[in-house]
Amino acid sequence: MACPSPWKDIADKFFECSICLDLFKEPKLIPCLHRFCKQCLEPLLEGQAGTFECPLCKDVCKIPNNRIDGFKTDFHMKSMLQFIQLQKTIENEEERECIGCEKKLKVTGYCFKCKDFLCVQCYQFHLTNKMVADHRENVLALKDVEGKSLTLEKLASLKEALRCHIHTEFLAHLCCCTCGNLPVCVTCTYDEHKGHELRDVRKVANDEREHLKEILEELVKSKDIVSNFVDKINRVNNDVLSIVAETKAKWKSQYESKTSELKNKKERDKREFNRFKTVLEESTRKKLKDLETEMEEKISKIRDEYDKMIKIKIRESKEKEATKLNEIENRELKINETMKKLDAVMNERNKTIEEQQQRKLRETKNLSDLCNQWVNKFENLSTISSSVLESNNHWTDAQYIPDIRAASLPLVEDVITDFPEMESLSGIAMDDLPMLCIDKVNISDSVESVDDVDVIKANGFILVGITSTGSGNIVISGRLSYDHSFLTVMNRQGRQIRHNKICTVKGSSLYPNRHCAALSRDKIASVCESNQVGVYNIHDGSFTQKTSRPSLVPSTRWIGSMHVV
Repeated sequence: MACPSPWKDIADKFFECSICLDLFKEPKLIPCLHRFCKQCLEPLLEGQAGTFECPLCKDVCKIPNNRIDGFKTDFHMKSMLQFIQLQKTIENEEERECIGCEKKLKVTGYCFKCKDFLCVQCYQFHLTNKMVADHRENVLALKDVEGKSLTLEKLASLKEALRCHIHTEFLAHLCCCTCGNLPVCVTCTYDEHKGHELRDVRKVANDEREHLKEILEELVKSKDIVSNFVDKINRVNNDVLSIVAETKAKWKSQYESKTSELKNKKERDKREFNRFKTVLEESTRKKLKDLETEMEEKISKIRDEYDKMIKIKIRESKEKEATKLNEIENRELKINETMKKLDAVMNERNKTIEEQQQRKLRETKNLSDLCNQWVNKFENLSTISSSVLESNNHWTDAQYIPDIRAASLPLVEDVITDFPEMESLSGIAMDDLPMLCIDKVNISDSVESVDDVDVIKANGFILVGITSTGSGNIVISGRLSYDHSFLTVMNRQGRQIRHNKICTVKGSSLYPNRHCAALSRDKIASVCESNQVGVYNIHDGSFTQKTSRPSLVPSTRWIGSMHVV
């Protein structure tokens, strides 16, 4: 259905029931401002006591005492559908027939009291004859609506005035604000609506329009907040995928590099063994040849002696070959074990990053679904508000706008509650991915010496703790004097990288014996006395210490103390 003016920007589905997917028939309006056909809404209320859930926005709506009949009929939607159907019929000359005669004359007008078209004679009869004088203000000349110039406001002025909701035979003269802006006649002011707040519908409609404009301004701001949040979520999703891809690429590069290095080492070892075997065989053949020559010269005397020597040489050669082969096989076994560990680390890292990716994407999807739900609420409320304001019908405004306001105010408050500050998404960003750390594989025939190390010298120096970190460095801690402790970082070769002197906290009564333990790759935890806990960064030497309650850390004990001269 192409939507004609004045709603050319409203989607066709706005005029369709979301349950039967057809144009609304007897539309009922529920508190969240969504509407459904009466026959479609009734099955949703079956078996429900007190409340039910809106199929579109999932809001919980209260069921009136008289069930389906307690919900307001959406007269504004019915008016819009009647307007669209009328304009389509006006445009299609084949569907127009005069209601007043059967002369098949050209149709030139439409009577909203008769609710049908008029030929040229019947049209003039309506304008001049006193018998239908009360129809005169409700007659529309079709020439006035050529080119889709008919508006909802003009249509409202031609339609018959609204009648009293109780005494339908009388026209409504006033609006009862006490009963939700219901149309009432003069009789009601002395009867059913006596003592109620009764006002002129024009004043009520103007007041309601002003209130609605204020609320719509707040809704626009709230919608912008939620829409910006959806954009931020999409950017975070892209960042997550980018970080995952970049991390996987780095891991794959490290894995391929290390695997290639190990494979090359295996090949070098094999080539080394083959060269050794070739040299050994060549040397053995040469020696055998020399022995054979010598044996030929002395064959008659010492054949038995040389046979024994030949066997000895061959056995020695085989033993050397076996020894070397065993050594190469052991080294290859170590390399294979290292490669298995490397494969296991790679598989574990991939599993971890996939789990983190899925968890982060689930978090952002939940937020995105929530935001889209709010945006849909805003769009529905904004669309119906715009259509109501554009109709410029006092009774429509008086009866419809209070419902819009009632649904809008909690919507704005809920947005402020659910989305108080949305400047960043640091809690969602995937910034905690672990970096792949592979220990260097070094298979050597020799053992590194650690005899040559730096020495720390100080009077009263006592070594209390020592630990290693994931980066391979060593951290030593202890007492430097009676009012200072220390933390010293050394590399694998025993060379001092950093030495930090830490002053005792004022008021301490114990000796400053400082202990340490590895906390992560680059940080260690340190404790001095029973209530001084800190974190030390081995790269930049920063140290953060906090004095805790006495019961937090057990009393410091001398564990593995060593006095250094």
